[in-house]
Amino acid sequence: MAKVVSPKKVAALSIALTAAITSWTSPSSAQQGPRGGRSTTDAAAEAKKEEAGVRTLGTSGLEDPNDPTLRVVTAERRSSFTFGLAIGASLGSAAGFPNDPTKIGLLRYYTDTGIGAGFGARAWAGVALRDFLTFGLTFGSLGIDAGETVMFSGMVGFHTEIFPLYSLGGAMRDLGLMVETGVGTAIVTPADDQDTLLVDGGLTSALGAGVFFEGIRLGSKVGMGPYLSYDYMYGNSIRGGAFVLGWRTALYPRHK
Repeated sequence: MAKVVSPKKVAALSIALTAAITSWTSPSSAQQGPRGGRSTTDAAAEAKKEEAGVRTLGTSGLEDPNDPTLRVVTAERRSSFTFGLAIGASLGSAAGFPNDPTKIGLLRYYTDTGIGAGFGARAWAGVALRDFLTFGLTFGSLGIDAGETVMFSGMVGFHTEIFPLYSLGGAMRDLGLMVETGVGTAIVTPADDQDTLLVDGGLTSALGAGVFFEGIRLGSKVGMGPYLSYDYMYGNSIRGGAFVLGWRTALYPRHK
């Protein structure tokens, strides 16, 4: 004869099953504390992580100066927008032909200025991406007087500065290297007749490289010092270059 289950036992079993199903289908509810807050277990786990020194990228207030990946990076010498000017004395030469296909390569149209002295100047504007790296645009000009002939040139292009010894600190933070690349033009004329083009460079390639020291500081926004560069220009009808020794000044108007 089959046993009869009492209604009280059936009701108790139904309540227990309903509670179990509810907890399985709503796991987030089991983790909620009073008023929807995080459970005590989660809070304790977070506290243990912080005590153990666990750092989460992007979490404010947990920067670690001893960890290079999490330390706060602050510009010390250069930052934001920058522009500058460099002026000096030049020493160089140029040689070539008029920019005419019927004259290029013919010896009777060839002119060599020989060594001459003059001026060199450049101006640039850009962004100091880091204390040790600046990138921007530049404009440069060069003039040489070689006695019977004179040469004038100009260029526009890109300006890059790096400070390779910055991490050594001290004065090494202000020792920099400069590279410029772009396009330009140049002409050579008789000294007494600047309307006659002995050499016409047309549109040429232009390169520049130099070393400088920016150790003289006026507050946090101005750095200046001597520089030495070599500027070279070349194309189908001209080759020429000059050393420039002078003084440069760089401004960082938004640097704090």
